Amino acid sequence: MTLIRFNTDDRTALMVKAAVHRDGATFPPFPFYHLLESEGFAKMARRLGYTCWGLPQYLVTSLFNGELIAGLPL
Repeated sequence: MTLIRFNTDDRTALMVKAAVHRDGATFPPFPFYHLLESEGFAKMARRLGYTCWGLPQYLVTSLFNGELIAGLPL
């Protein structure tokens, strides 16, 4: 799989190590350096010394009431 380094994130699915949350990173409901939610979270994680990586060809699927919802590549 190819990894790409991101400055911020604007994705539908995030995989986050628990240590990032334990160090204080949250999904901010307020503007954090002019960014909200997942973008703000990525910025906050970077400010804490973490690096954000993406998997551009990773396919996310979901089940809703037992039916597969078509996954879209991120």
